[in-house]
Amino acid sequence: DAAGTYRFAGTSLLAGVTYDIPLGPVTLGARVGGHAWRVNGQVVGVGSTVLTKTEDSGAGLYYSLGASYAVSERMSIGTYYNVFNLEDGIRVKSVDVRLSYAF
Repeated sequence: DAAGTYRFAGTSLLAGVTYDIPLGPVTLGARVGGHAWRVNGQVVGVGSTVLTKTEDSGAGLYYSLGASYAVSERMSIGTYYNVFNLEDGIRVKSVDVRLSYAF
């Protein structure tokens, strides 16, 4: 690529509360909270010359709905549907697949 190398780094923080409803081996759950992020990036050209830099940060709210299934007394599998509300009305939707083990 004529521009060189793209280098990006990001940090995020989530804080929220979870409410779980156990229904036998199945547990239904909901989460709500806030998140903050910071992303830094740069394009490095030939000879390690920085051609351009970028930085973005912000905060917003998120919520999640999901379910898990107890495979054994200590292990469960599940999935959560997440919606992160970013600035400018942008929404990022994702699905988590989880494997939990209680030590």
